Amino acid sequence: MSRRLGTAEEPGDPLATAAAGFLVGAACVLPFALAGGVLPRLSWESAALLAFLGAVPTALAYGLFFRALTALSATTVAIVSLGEAAFAALIGVALLGERPGPAGWAGCALLLLAGVFPARRARG
Repeated sequence: MSRRLGTAEEPGDPLATAAAGFLVGAACVLPFALAGGVLPRLSWESAALLAFLGAVPTALAYGLFFRALTALSATTVAIVSLGEAAFAALIGVALLGERPGPAGWAGCALLLLAGVFPARRARG
């Protein structure tokens, strides 16, 4: 899909590529959601919540991420990307009372360590 929306010489709009990816992903998941009965009931509240989730944590976050890609080094973007999942897990522990098992803590530590080594190499 990315190749259809742009080429290496003339890349397409990254936001359009991300939006197309989300639409294809939603189309792929929809049959399973219908079969499993996990679709929300259509109401003003659920429509507003879905609009908010689409606009703020998805569209705004991807827009800021793509903007950062143009302003930051590849090493910095990689470190931030690795740290995102680890910090999300830590926020889940601190704010939501989640209790990861040993594999969860090991994965979190591995992600943080994977970000430390490129950061140290970029400075030195």
